[in-house]
Amino acid sequence: MKQFIESILLILIAVCSAGCSETGRGKALMKTPVQNPVNIIYPVKKDSIRISECYYTDLSDAFNYRILYKCFYADSSSTDVYIIDKKRGKIVDSIHFESVELAIDGLFFDCKKGYSYLGDKNRIPEVQDNYAGEFIIADFNFDLKEDIAVIQYIGGNGGPQYRYYVQGQNQRFKLDDFLTDWMSYFPVEFDPKKKTLLTSVHANAYSEWRTIYQYSGSGKWKSRSDGYLFCGENERIVRDPQELDSLIRAAQEL
Repeated sequence: MKQFIESILLILIAVCSAGCSETGRGKALMKTPVQNPVNIIYPVKKDSIRISECYYTDLSDAFNYRILYKCFYADSSSTDVYIIDKKRGKIVDSIHFESVELAIDGLFFDCKKGYSYLGDKNRIPEVQDNYAGEFIIADFNFDLKEDIAVIQYIGGNGGPQYRYYVQGQNQRFKLDDFLTDWMSYFPVEFDPKKKTLLTSVHANAYSEWRTIYQYSGSGKWKSRSDGYLFCGENERIVRDPQELDSLIRAAQEL
């Protein structure tokens, strides 16, 4: 009897160890995952949560990235990003954030929406309606180090909004508050010489509001308006509000 009890205890310890490990914490509560080369979706017994996972190995020469996304259908979601040194196979940093504004069920369901601005592999397509994908690698502060943008809010007419993490010393990533809180939309143009990012955000049915963000070093940014992009037949940049009003009235009369 004693031997039987000890055997049961050993089995329970083994199960707990598997369920409590970093990679197995969620799996212990889930059914068998549905898996493809870069994407794992964990179906769950209840409708209260959906977990998906993406693992990117082609976006960077230095790092692999693992994203674990949890959608709580009631009103929130959480995102974890694990940065893995490619040579050592070791996690060197991690990012965690939660969103209470909106739980987005479809995020990271399709892992092909991860892109890179570095080199030619998985080159990001043309940014349309400020949507640049769900996970993007780029050099946002022009220091020749790769940084991270992660979608946090799907947005409305203006498009999605992103969280920006810049790489500092020792392969550590830090949230850039200015880019996250003030720029938020993904830039449509990068200018490494001038160290500027340009956003073009939906303003109305006929125009987009353009803003230039310039990096001045030491984590500091400056922003200035670049006028409107008039989206009518004669598409052009307009910096005079009265001229823009005239163009819009003319377009409405067509």
